[in-house]
Amino acid sequence: MLDVVVRDAEDKPVAGLAVHDFSVTEDGRPQTILHFDAHNAATPGPPPLRPPALPAHTYMNLPAAQENGPLTVLLYDLLNTPLESQLTAHQQVVDFVKANPAKSRTAIFVLSDRLHLLEGFTDSNETLLAAVNGKGAASQSSPSLQGAESSAGVKQNLADGGADAMAAAPGPGKPAPGATDESAIPLSPIDMLARAEALEAAALLDQRVVATLEALDQIARFLSAVPGRKNLVWLSGSFPAGIAPDPDAPFNGNDLVRAYSGKLKETADLLNASQVAVYPVDVRGLMVNPMYSASSDHTYQPGSGGSSRQAADAKAVQDYAQQQTAEQGTMDLIGERTGGRAFYNTNAIGRAMQAAIADGSNYYSLEYAPTNGNYDGSLRRIKVSLDRSGVRLAYRRTYFADDLASGRTGETGGAGSAPALSSLLGAMQFGAPSAHEIIFAAHVDPVESPAPATQEQMNALVPFLRAASRNEHKEFVPPLTPVELQRYAVRYAVLAKQLDLRTTRDNVFTPDLTFAVLAFDSNGVTLMGIQKTIRDAIPASRIAEVERDGYRMLLAADVPVNASSLRIAVRDGRTGRIGTLEVRLPLPPLAARASPH
Repeated sequence: MLDVVVRDAEDKPVAGLAVHDFSVTEDGRPQTILHFDAHNAATPGPPPLRPPALPAHTYMNLPAAQENGPLTVLLYDLLNTPLESQLTAHQQVVDFVKANPAKSRTAIFVLSDRLHLLEGFTDSNETLLAAVNGKGAASQSSPSLQGAESSAGVKQNLADGGADAMAAAPGPGKPAPGATDESAIPLSPIDMLARAEALEAAALLDQRVVATLEALDQIARFLSAVPGRKNLVWLSGSFPAGIAPDPDAPFNGNDLVRAYSGKLKETADLLNASQVAVYPVDVRGLMVNPMYSASSDHTYQPGSGGSSRQAADAKAVQDYAQQQTAEQGTMDLIGERTGGRAFYNTNAIGRAMQAAIADGSNYYSLEYAPTNGNYDGSLRRIKVSLDRSGVRLAYRRTYFADDLASGRTGETGGAGSAPALSSLLGAMQFGAPSAHEIIFAAHVDPVESPAPATQEQMNALVPFLRAASRNEHKEFVPPLTPVELQRYAVRYAVLAKQLDLRTTRDNVFTPDLTFAVLAFDSNGVTLMGIQKTIRDAIPASRIAEVERDGYRMLLAADVPVNASSLRIAVRDGRTGRIGTLEVRLPLPPLAARASPH
């Protein structure tokens, strides 16, 4: 499945194209386009159905308003953004939310010590603004980033204040007196300190890259069950880039070399599997080498003569340029591989975010079945051509041909993990948009008063408690006392005409339905979950009743008392269609009427 954005020479979307305008090749072999769709923000979708009046504690998953435009995720990356850039980035995000005329459904994540969901998908600018201005999005310094920056500062100070000592110290290929080979070269105190700082910086970079790519993987899984194209606008102050070997280092730096291309490839593959186009945005804006900054106490003085100071200055300029090139290369790589595009060396962050949403609102979807049926995990290269000049195309250029059905994967393990996450679980995640493929109603009522969990119930809660500790990077400690639980009776009614009611030889209808409930606290931590699959046998004499009243089901859920919401879902196992809705806790008084969700 390919989402193709077509822009003209003025960077405006090109509308009105048809399937015969496109051609697709995979590894040079022509492919047949089996399905084609044009998505245009100017074309309104069908108007929402008006939900019926519902009694208290009864909810229905009909959309309350027309759901326009693409789904957009803002990832505000504090982990990789210097503190001095966070204030500017935060203000531009605020300005963007205030001026967002499209009101596309948007969710906001923050990456700091770990990935946090600030706000689930909503088209309310006021709700998004409150989330952006909340405590969770406040500026904060990253210990990992601080360590990397301080290491760079120490290196520069060594180059500035220790130039004469470095000139006198043994350099690469300059054995010390009495040394017989390069491995026996003793390091000067300055070189030893530089090596220690370099090792620390490399280790901190490893930590940041792992945390960053894990966050992108989590977002890909979060969006995996949501159909269609999704935009991920990644606002950051630095991006994963490797460390190249330094031939001028006065020590063996082989253990400092870092290459993250394999991890980036796995993450890009998982994002592609979830149809997520990534738009990396460098929030630092127009970049200038800190050596040329007016606030710097050191200014580069070009000249000749080959002094150690000039050599150190020239190397600092070269290192900075290499770092910028590497980071921008990472941005371009992730953008191009997922069908997005990167924005850097620009102070117009708001315009970059608007461009990302515009791309996601105006694009073409193409589907084809590869002629190469050998799913061996190898890299496949895609080329989309358009029978028109003066246009630019953005789409995913590659994918890995993993055998997802058997779980066998090739060079990347990213996509192989996607099938393990069922479509139902993906749709049930905290903050995910409501699914409307199956329309149903749910009546929710508390049963009696809260009570301490039994030993059996505590055993069922332990996996959720353990997962919560793992997500917070804490050691799991079993509760000393039983958790207080409130039992809820959840009564489902599924619109029968949506179901695949197959008939067997003996004239029996056999639906295949899964009903599920998940409970979350206010931070989105999953507290408990329950699901039940029903493969019923309905005689023909009852089918008229089901068609009139819907398919009914009762599910009892024992929920921790600190839960703030319930996610309720139905999945048809025959068609794969899903419906979900969310219920806020505590429930309103019975005298009040529940509003549809």
